[in-house]
Amino acid sequence: MYERYESIFADLEPPFAFVDLDALWSNGADMLARAGGKPIRVASKSVRCRPLLRRILDRDPGFNGLLNLTLPEALWLWRDGFRDLVVAYPWTGRAALRELAAIESGDGPVVMVDCVAQLDLIAGCLAPGGPPVRVCIPGRCYRFEATDATHESVFFQYEGLAIDEQLSMADLKGVLYSFARQLFGGERKVKFRPDYFPFTEPSAEIAFDCFVCDGTGTTNDGRC
Repeated sequence: MYERYESIFADLEPPFAFVDLDALWSNGADMLARAGGKPIRVASKSVRCRPLLRRILDRDPGFNGLLNLTLPEALWLWRDGFRDLVVAYPWTGRAALRELAAIESGDGPVVMVDCVAQLDLIAGCLAPGGPPVRVCIPGRCYRFEATDATHESVFFQYEGLAIDEQLSMADLKGVLYSFARQLFGGERKVKFRPDYFPFTEPSAEIAFDCFVCDGTGTTNDGRC
């Protein structure tokens, strides 16, 4: 294979880059098949060419959004028309955070945080009465649990915060429905029901059918 590429590009003056699209689409199809319907976010630190990123995103709806290395890179891509951007690592540069805070359309890049101090830093970059605040904080949790196919002693808990005008429970329902179906598959049946929790009012909880047994309660090995 290397000798073939050498002969093809023998008359080109380096440096240059090329992509074997046949191999790219073959690998992409394999990734989509293994994803089983879950969306794949494309890592821009691995694909450093904007036209190629667009071709991948346009290739199949299974490729959905970009995972960026830094906030300045995400803002650069946002200015070039890309949307659904997530910055993979926490960012503390104030200039980029202030630029992000100035985006009023609500479709700017999403930043990650891993400590409270970073939330304080982000808050300090917001002007009084600035744009809405939307935060999602995942965290690893532990519990005493007998492990099996659907139970584990380690799990992830997500905390979310949204501050804006005209928000309602309908917005919360939409976020949770989308979260459940993107995480466990678009065929999941989701139910949102009122419940009582002493620390919130009004309160509700979400339930969805099992992604292992599809809600039947049994598997080939017996009870789910």
